[in-house]
Amino acid sequence: MAEAAVLGLLSNFAPYLQEEFNLLSEVREDIEYIRAEFERMTHFLRVADAIEDRDPKIKVWVKQVREAAYDTADALDMYMLRLRSRHHQSTGFRAFVHKVSFFIKTLKVRHQIASEVKGIKSRIINISEGHQRYSDIHGKKEQSSSSTHSDITWYHCRGDALLLQEADLVKELLKDMIRVLFEEVKQPLPRGVDSMDSNSLKGIINAFLQQKRYVLVLDDVWNIHAWEVLRIILPECNCGSRVILTTRNVDLASFASEEYRGMVYNLKPLPPKESWALFCSKTFKENSCPSSLEDLSKNILKKCEGLPLAIVAISGLLSTKQKSVDEWERIYNGLGAELEGNDKLMSMTKILSLSYFDLPYYLKLCFLYLSIFPEDCQIDHWRLIRLWVAEGFIEVKEGMTKEEVAEGYLNELMNRSLVQVIEVRNDGRFEAYRIHDLWREMIIAKSREQNIVTIASERGIAWPEKLRRFSIHHNLEDIQQSICFTRLRSLLVFSATDSVSILSKVASLGKDVRLLTVLDLRGTQLETFPHEVLNLLNLTYLIFAMAFIALLTKYLERSANWNIEYWNIEYVVLEL
Repeated sequence: MAEAAVLGLLSNFAPYLQEEFNLLSEVREDIEYIRAEFERMTHFLRVADAIEDRDPKIKVWVKQVREAAYDTADALDMYMLRLRSRHHQSTGFRAFVHKVSFFIKTLKVRHQIASEVKGIKSRIINISEGHQRYSDIHGKKEQSSSSTHSDITWYHCRGDALLLQEADLVKELLKDMIRVLFEEVKQPLPRGVDSMDSNSLKGIINAFLQQKRYVLVLDDVWNIHAWEVLRIILPECNCGSRVILTTRNVDLASFASEEYRGMVYNLKPLPPKESWALFCSKTFKENSCPSSLEDLSKNILKKCEGLPLAIVAISGLLSTKQKSVDEWERIYNGLGAELEGNDKLMSMTKILSLSYFDLPYYLKLCFLYLSIFPEDCQIDHWRLIRLWVAEGFIEVKEGMTKEEVAEGYLNELMNRSLVQVIEVRNDGRFEAYRIHDLWREMIIAKSREQNIVTIASERGIAWPEKLRRFSIHHNLEDIQQSICFTRLRSLLVFSATDSVSILSKVASLGKDVRLLTVLDLRGTQLETFPHEVLNLLNLTYLIFAMAFIALLTKYLERSANWNIEYWNIEYVVLEL
């Protein structure tokens, strides 16, 4: 996740460094240094991002890098905005006079940015040195200690990179398979199995399966690379054997089935009757559901959406609780918190987390961003695509527009079964999506932890000191008092009520929201154009519903500073 923040920052350094006249020389040198350090960090950020949850020290370091990248972008954007607000176009001698005057008037601003950049540079140096010391100590410690097959070994490499060794995990898996196979036929294990390399272990399994008829189940295979490692052990013979492979990766299923002329079976959610039977058998054992808990049980079961894993996990939790309405209402209302903290649900959250951690870095941020939408919200295809682009999540690829790249990202999430299609157009193109309630609870927790999105309707949750993206799901009263909005980049309003108060609140923030990039007021009912938004010079995405397009056009004609990449106004019909 930190890698996405750093790469987004690196892609935007060029405009600041091109400000030769406006930047003080020492500021330019400091910005160059900061850029070089962030570039160096990207070499090992991808590995650190993938395992931060397993190592508290790495997690702290990744958070430091992420926040430093955000703060750097904030400082540089604020500097550019201050200059833009004072800059005027002119030519000839008047241009020369204005240039000198502009230089003098903005001297204070440039000294302020110099001070901020020096502070950020100092933070970057501390982050780099702290990680260097940790890598040296931790690398030596790990190399000197013994490890089991579930351990992950870190090595310090060239002082600035971390390599994750996973070959031992493959070897241990192959050894386990050999033990199971030979025990099944009551034969002694081949000599020297424990000291063999991976190729020798694969050879033993392949020879064992030759001329045998078998059913081999490979459960939860994650990607094509893993499948290619495992399929080498399968002999090519016509003995009527079968291999059953389960996966959440649609591309892998298609690849494997085409290679072996197999069939792909898309598992459907359990029907309501079977879901209820599974729920009751796990929750109440041999007893039936008490009538007083039946409605609550069905509401809880509805959140599982026919997913056996979710049903079993939640049933395991409920089976340990008192069979009282108050207790079950507490669990239902706080299901998100239960997902985070209860041992009975740990197996489910771990399996869900595996899907998340397997995502490439550029998909993790896009996936967590879905937490910005309310529960059961139908996520419009183009709305999501444009939001991703406006937020700066999409990489530039040669020969493709950013929208095309974003659609590729969305297809990847669908192929991994992380996003569900709920509406299809007549031409077969996807129109709207949603995410499973349990996925939503998990990504809300991770998004909150990494300060990706703050949701106004979350009761009893402490908001971060620096709000980056703010989503209002209900009314203005959900907004906590004494919150600092100076770092706010995105504001999305999904409530159709209290629209005037919400806009007044935005307007009253004034200079506090100058960094705002995304303003999505689609959920508000507007009867006049909110002219306050014209003061938001950093805005690149605006959406709202209104009837008076002529008024909007008049306002736009008077504003030459707007930088709108996406103009997506929805019309509403008003009864007169």
